[in-house]
Amino acid sequence: MTTTCQGIGRIETCFACTQPVRPFGRPGTAILYQVATVLLAAWVTLPEAGKGLQPLCAVYRRDFREVAERALSKKKNKIDRLFADVETRVIAEPEIARMGFPVEMFQNLNTPEEFAKAERLFDQSRS
Repeated sequence: MTTTCQGIGRIETCFACTQPVRPFGRPGTAILYQVATVLLAAWVTLPEAGKGLQPLCAVYRRDFREVAERALSKKKNKIDRLFADVETRVIAEPEIARMGFPVEMFQNLNTPEEFAKAERLFDQSRS
């Protein structure tokens, strides 16, 4: 897995990528910039696609770090449980599609079968 984090002012973005290929032609980090444009008052802004929330493709305000560190110090490691404690903005699949991103970009590639499916989608997108 590759993780990229970048901080600007009060906003910290982290993008974790398990996809070794970019099957849809746009860099995955581009969605972070789209997400950042809707990030105003929310401490966490994240997409919801496929089977649920996508916390590895989210924008977190720096203030959220304290909330996360407090939870981690108590051995509470599920980040999505913290979203109820702070202002959270969820971007649903229809809004993701309007931004021009296919929801398939959130598919997992944890098994050889999932990877093969992504390769087939990549091949189809190039033809």
